[in-house]
Amino acid sequence: MLTAIYAVAVGITQQHPKVVLAYSSVSQMGFVAAVIGAGIAHGDAATPLLAAFYAGHHVLLKGAMFLLVGVVAATSAGRLRGTLALAAVIAAGLGGLPPTGGFIAKYAVKGPLGDGWIATAAAVSAVGTTLLMLHFVRRVRTVAATAPDARAAPGLTGPWLALAAASLVVPWALYAMLPLGAATDAFAPNALWAGLWPVLVGGVFAVALARWGAALPRIPDGDVVVVIDGAVRGASAATPRAVAADAVLRRWPAATLLLVGIAAALAAAMAAGRV
Repeated sequence: MLTAIYAVAVGITQQHPKVVLAYSSVSQMGFVAAVIGAGIAHGDAATPLLAAFYAGHHVLLKGAMFLLVGVVAATSAGRLRGTLALAAVIAAGLGGLPPTGGFIAKYAVKGPLGDGWIATAAAVSAVGTTLLMLHFVRRVRTVAATAPDARAAPGLTGPWLALAAASLVVPWALYAMLPLGAATDAFAPNALWAGLWPVLVGGVFAVALARWGAALPRIPDGDVVVVIDGAVRGASAATPRAVAADAVLRRWPAATLLLVGIAAALAAAMAAGRV
């Protein structure tokens, strides 16, 4: 759950739509890991199937969104209204918007998550997912073609529309085929509200982000990797000193002293264990 929420916090600072999608995928994999861990903790035998079901929806939706970037890049901004409206619905679906495929995917994994703090964290994650995906829809407009008459070829729009439709329909079809419960239960008022309110809150935050997001710090894409790269460079600079220290420790007097010290510490630990 930390990964699910942390990736959202970094993702909303990103500007390139594909980088935003990448952070969304990191967030969703954290959520899937949380579903698996919670299911194991609760002894839910259906957890593997439920986690795979949720991840399957994510694959369809995220594939559609990556294709969308190509469609937008080949289309003028004036021709994108319908495309972006459909994209916004599908994007909010990843947060659990009823009655999209994402809604039934979120509904399916509520069992393993239980009713404790992790269920609360899952709701917070759904708010963040909605915020991040709507941020993606806003950012993807920036890559639109500059030519006013540009239009994406059918070879681009066809696969995008096919995957978009699959992300909406396939999860419902699979849910009806698999032993996951009655699909009609998902339309109970409390279930619909549980799916809707995180999307509404995420939408409000998305409006706020569009208005005041420029004040957020600019975290480099790759965040942790950037820190690791810096640490590696620092370690490389320290290599000559490490080599010199290794040469000293390899000498017999130093090595013997270290070996005697380790043996003494091990003997002391064994004696303490017996006591």
